Amino acid sequence: MKQGKTLHELLAQVQRNAKAKRDFVAPTGALRIVEAKGFKHNVACVLLRDGAQELERFEINDTAHQQIAGHLGIPARYYERLLTDHPDLVITQVNALFEREPSIRLVRTIDNHVRAFLSDRYQRLDNDQVLAETLPVISSRDYANELLSCNVTDERLDIKCVFTDEKLVFDIGALDPTGKPEQIRPGFHMGNSEVGKGSLFIRGFFYRAYCRNGNVYGGTDVLEFRRAHLGGKLIEGVNFQVLSDETRRLDDKAIMSAVSDVMRALGSVEFMVEMATKLRALRTGGEILKPIDAMPAIAQELDLNEAEASTALEELIRSRDYSRWGLLNAVTGLANEAQSYERATELESLSQKILTLPLARWNQLREYVPVAA
Repeated sequence: MKQGKTLHELLAQVQRNAKAKRDFVAPTGALRIVEAKGFKHNVACVLLRDGAQELERFEINDTAHQQIAGHLGIPARYYERLLTDHPDLVITQVNALFEREPSIRLVRTIDNHVRAFLSDRYQRLDNDQVLAETLPVISSRDYANELLSCNVTDERLDIKCVFTDEKLVFDIGALDPTGKPEQIRPGFHMGNSEVGKGSLFIRGFFYRAYCRNGNVYGGTDVLEFRRAHLGGKLIEGVNFQVLSDETRRLDDKAIMSAVSDVMRALGSVEFMVEMATKLRALRTGGEILKPIDAMPAIAQELDLNEAEASTALEELIRSRDYSRWGLLNAVTGLANEAQSYERATELESLSQKILTLPLARWNQLREYVPVAA
């Protein structure tokens, strides 16, 4: 499992961000994209007062650019091309649409950067709040666990823990490369985004001790807590800055109760038996017949790049396990060497897609033979 920050580093970063961030609710008529030498792409976002007077000027992060394009219905690739090669056209088109199609937006800023451009109904469940309400539950003696990995970036907060109760360790009926029984244990992954890149969630994963793989499991048949960032309309304060209000507060009891319920379920013997049964079933149902031929189709199905597909193929051949279980471990094992924490988390989550792949589709992939040119 790829390492991000230490818990101390994560808490320090979250606390620093909490002090540096500011939010504004403003009509698009009070926003302008302007030329700004020295800023990224040489453009900035300006907040206007009384229609003309410049109140504040901000550099625009990539996420906010994507959200501006999405809000205005501008194709992402077209917007990115103009931003790189013809920023004056971005300025002209965005400002014209801001005027012609007025709306109220939540502009989230940090360190003089626009980090998100969101609906005024976006409910701010921020990382400092989330940790304040969930860490007491996570660290409770009722749910003995060990921190495996954590990270915080401009876009996401992630915390991954494994339950340490020995009665939750399960043998899935295979041997690891050392000849010992292959064992797994349950854990949980909690995540949040302050910039519209996903809901607050806590979901289960299983941990393969031999190679330190974390594999996410979730979906409609598995217990998962998710809270959308959607609430009532935000109220602006003086000069558009959002004042502290009731929508800023988490429902403490509801969040803590939900997290406790999910952890109680994920950390139960009954739930782990159910999950282990599903994982054992992956070792049956047919093997990949010709791995070299099938891997391009598998890579396309799972959205693996060429280097990832090559490494996964090497692991399949090395392990000699061509079952769905072998593929799952070969793919999620890529997370250990992923270039970024975000990509590592995406690769771990592919276990859910492999786990729930319909049998008919699995048979198509494992029997795949490329068509001769």
